[in-house]
Amino acid sequence: MVLTDKKPSKKLLSKRLRLAFIGALLSYSMLLSGCGLSMPTMFSKNKQVKQTSPQARSGTLTTIGNETDYDIKDLATPSTDFPKPQATANYNSASAIGSDNNKTLFIEDISNNNERFTRLENAVQNFRNEFDEMRPSLNRLINIEKDIGELVTQLKTLTEAPASTQTVQQNAEQTPVENTAQNKPLDIKPQTIAPAKSGSLKDIRLSVSNSSMRVVFDASEKLQNTALFDSQENLVTIETNGAPVSPSMLQQIKKSSAVSDASVTAQDGKNIIAIQLKKQGRALIPFKFIPPSATNPNYRYYFDIQF
Repeated sequence: MVLTDKKPSKKLLSKRLRLAFIGALLSYSMLLSGCGLSMPTMFSKNKQVKQTSPQARSGTLTTIGNETDYDIKDLATPSTDFPKPQATANYNSASAIGSDNNKTLFIEDISNNNERFTRLENAVQNFRNEFDEMRPSLNRLINIEKDIGELVTQLKTLTEAPASTQTVQQNAEQTPVENTAQNKPLDIKPQTIAPAKSGSLKDIRLSVSNSSMRVVFDASEKLQNTALFDSQENLVTIETNGAPVSPSMLQQIKKSSAVSDASVTAQDGKNIIAIQLKKQGRALIPFKFIPPSATNPNYRYYFDIQF
């Protein structure tokens, strides 16, 4: 038996062309659906197609849906109403098809059916590739829009919060001060000092060294003393319940080499002595007490300021 090569019949070629064209149309439709678009109206049923009797056409008449075999062939043929381009692109490669020549993509009249379908398939594939490249950017834009919406909601919630709630939160966030009494400047106004009473505060002395200053009180009875130091104002404030400080005691304080100024104020039965230091102080060591002894009949109180 002798084998001979047989060419496929016209009917088989026609079926293959129809299937390839329908597959390309389905891919293009899916691409447009993913982008939120709709199919163009080039296949509208209202399109006027030149009517030709089946007897005048060669081949077999086949019906697919609402379109006949001849209708599909007529629709697949490019329109000749447009001017032809100056240069011809290579449509056999998908990379040659892009957004730059999408308006002149199907202007060239190609008589070969295989080349026409190859051009159409490459165009659809290129559209799909461009959509896949844009998808990550679209997803990022969607996420950014969600984040902006959440941020706007939070800002509205914050602006609509009661003013009292915001005030309480601001007060809670403030750093507490260790000793507000030390940092609060004293408004000391000099007043007339009454004569010293017997049996109370008898003497005030100051001794200064390179690293500290000591203040000593001598009294004939027990006293209640408090000393505070304001590092910002470099001011020492002494409060005692003894008799008012005499002018001679105040002058003795002012004569100290570590003191730039001093004043005394009587308030609510107490004496408030303010001493402004020349040298910047660093810390205060509280009052200490020495009871009377055989050599010293007085009650002695003293504290130190470190420089």
